[in-house]
Amino acid sequence: MKKPFKIITLSTAAALLLSFAGQEMASAASFKDINNVQGKEKIIALQQSGLIKGISAYLFAPHNTISEVEGVQMIVNALGLNLDLVRFVKEPKASDYFANANDSSWYSKALIIAAVNGLDLPADLKPNHKMTREEFTHQLIHAIEASGKLPMVKPVVVEFKDQNQVKLNYSASIQRALNYGVVKLDAHGKLNPKKEITRAEAAVEISNALAYLKAHPAPPANSETLTAEQAVQLIKEAAGPDADLQIKIDPNASVTRESFTYLLVHTLQTGGQLPMLNLKPVEIKDEAQMDILNSGAIQTAIALGFVELDQVGNFNPKANITRTDATGIVNKAVEYLKAHPAPGDESTTLTAEQAVQLIKEAAGPDADLQIKIDPNASVTRESFTYLLVHTLQTSGQLPMLNLKPVEIKDEAQMEILNSGAIQTAIALGFVELDQAGNFNPKANVTRTDATRIVNKAVEYLKAHPAPGAESTTLTAEQAVQLIKEAAGPDADLQIKIDPNASVTRESFTYLLVHTLQTSGQLPMLNLMPVEIKDNDKIDIQNEGAIQTAIALKIVELDSDGKFNPKDGITHADAKAMVNHVLEVLKRYSNQQK
Repeated sequence: MKKPFKIITLSTAAALLLSFAGQEMASAASFKDINNVQGKEKIIALQQSGLIKGISAYLFAPHNTISEVEGVQMIVNALGLNLDLVRFVKEPKASDYFANANDSSWYSKALIIAAVNGLDLPADLKPNHKMTREEFTHQLIHAIEASGKLPMVKPVVVEFKDQNQVKLNYSASIQRALNYGVVKLDAHGKLNPKKEITRAEAAVEISNALAYLKAHPAPPANSETLTAEQAVQLIKEAAGPDADLQIKIDPNASVTRESFTYLLVHTLQTGGQLPMLNLKPVEIKDEAQMDILNSGAIQTAIALGFVELDQVGNFNPKANITRTDATGIVNKAVEYLKAHPAPGDESTTLTAEQAVQLIKEAAGPDADLQIKIDPNASVTRESFTYLLVHTLQTSGQLPMLNLKPVEIKDEAQMEILNSGAIQTAIALGFVELDQAGNFNPKANVTRTDATRIVNKAVEYLKAHPAPGAESTTLTAEQAVQLIKEAAGPDADLQIKIDPNASVTRESFTYLLVHTLQTSGQLPMLNLMPVEIKDNDKIDIQNEGAIQTAIALKIVELDSDGKFNPKDGITHADAKAMVNHVLEVLKRYSNQQK
């Protein structure tokens, strides 16, 4: 569903009870066609309160079925939902939310109000489609709960004869409706969920819902603690409809002033809407209570006026945040964004922090990455591409490939250590050369270009999911590939190994060290052997390579001093060993210069 950029504050004092004095219709005439209708008194009471209208001054048409938009209009009117506390950056249209809506139709405002107030309406809503009893009941229950007036409860399950006919997505709200007394079963114990609902039935459900609300008033908004879901929704609304955000948060997490402020600022900064600022920090008396990783975002929020310290200079980071306070913070953020619009993505050079964030998002939440980068470093096409590919490979998500290099006209401008990653990125379609065959490695990368590269990487990862690295035993073919990657593209290696052979810690370590030594990349060392408790299990011809690997910290013994040579080696352990080797080779190469 598309949404215009807006911020909404829902007041708990909104007219949800039966006394809607401001909406009363003066001298409302009684309907002439409801004398024999069940729930007649409830329909009259709603009419006299100005909460429902007939098809004319004297006719209600109780047996007429209602369309989707008529049902929405009834709910919006009855619950007093409106746009009074909403500020839009651009004028909203019903079609912003519902593709099939007519912006000039009588129902357009009701659809806008419903969407902004969080009603659970489908984006492909069909205005003239007849509403069923289950659809209307679900929308009504969701409306009174989404507007913050009714706590979510775990209902006592009510059995009814045709419950197997209820759409799965509606079953929970139907159960709550039965518990609230909003809807009742017929004399045969049936709900008749697929039956088209009449105007009279809808009015009676609305009357029952209002009666329940009157008997169960909600607490004042100021005491309503923000939920994790509400926090995410507020932040997404602040970021606007063009920001394609995937904010992941534990729905049961407690939202504090610290966590909400950090999430808001971090989201706006990584979304390119809020600048990364070089600030002079203010003194926060209770800063010791804050997570150090969140302090920068909170200092930014203070500097930009989103939040304030209390009279004694405390931020109260661990205090729960109310919905009212959170909305106030977001409103101030939106005011700042209006006054300081971000430059277009095309002209925005990627910052180092944004680069890291994009790469972490590509790697996914399960990758525990610690990417170290100078926050003031200039991010080029070369450095970003290398960092992306290297991160995905070392985390086990991207395979090490044996590639036939393509010709890059300006390859001389590239660091030789980065060339393998860039060749991989080209081969997998993450990046392309320009028409002249240049990669332009030293050109700054824009946020748009970087996002495009990451999107292509994510598409590849989805199409070629890596096996779970921790639990996957290394195959002979993977072992050879890892060792070739460690040796680098310039090493013309012909490693022969039985593709069906079992790869152990011993055989992989030997093959890795032996290959690098015979290719001249790793020196032959004169070592003082360390004691290996299970040395008797190691083949004598492999001992030297394993002692070298231990001395260079490529591998370690376990807590009992054992090497466990005959154990199968996992993909993750083998990658870790190769990473250590690459570090050793870099150090050795630097010493030779």
